[in-house]
Amino acid sequence: MATVSTAAIGAKRQLLPGILKGGAIAGALDLFFACLNTWLRSGYGPSMVLKAIASGLLGTHALFRGTGIAFLGLVLHFYIAFIWAAFYAVAALRWSILTRHAGLGGALYGILIFVFMKWVVLPLSDYPRPLWRQSISFGQIVLELAAHIFLIGLPIALSVKSRATEVTNV
Repeated sequence: MATVSTAAIGAKRQLLPGILKGGAIAGALDLFFACLNTWLRSGYGPSMVLKAIASGLLGTHALFRGTGIAFLGLVLHFYIAFIWAAFYAVAALRWSILTRHAGLGGALYGILIFVFMKWVVLPLSDYPRPLWRQSISFGQIVLELAAHIFLIGLPIALSVKSRATEVTNV
């Protein structure tokens, strides 16, 4: 019984580089998209995007603070990206179809992340309510959904797949 759990722990540790790579790529791409989208829609720069992320933990007053709060937003953003990557990696250990069909798995995972962030995380956070409850256009929803699929779900799935393939080929 101990050998099975030791093997499982070893497999999880060997996936750590895939988790780190997937989380870093997805976090960077998502942050770039959020900054560009926010700038094009409202003219606000990256600092405001990062403060808005921190406001999920600290509330509305975070939007009016300095660079320390923006740095906290950066840390929180990448922490969340690494958590999403870790969830996918653990699921891939359990269901190998997620690595065999990483493209489809990543796309579906991106949709899952979009739905979970919009309808669970934001409502439970201290993110300013009027901002996330604003009605947005159908086009904006499609754009954000596509970003979650191509910039978050797929990079995570493909990074985990590449590492899982290396682990099984050793």
